[in-house]
Amino acid sequence: MNAPIVLRIPYDEAALAANGIPESALQVWRIPYDAQGMATWEPVESYVVDAESDQVVIFADRMGSYALRAAVVRWRIFLPLVMR
Repeated sequence: MNAPIVLRIPYDEAALAANGIPESALQVWRIPYDAQGMATWEPVESYVVDAESDQVVIFADRMGSYALRAAVVRWRIFLPLVMR
């Protein structure tokens, strides 16, 4: 590609809220088009979460399949420190 292509992926804000996922937790991942059977997801760096219009704007510089995911920490486990 000579210049990035702008992709827009809409999301349902109510569905995110119902599952305890903040919009700030959304991330974009991609499987490169040229993966040739080695389908591994990789993070995308150039995107913006547009909370006003409930969509993620991606500036794609490579061909591939793009998807949204959310990174949310739901539980924090604190273990006591044991010294012997």
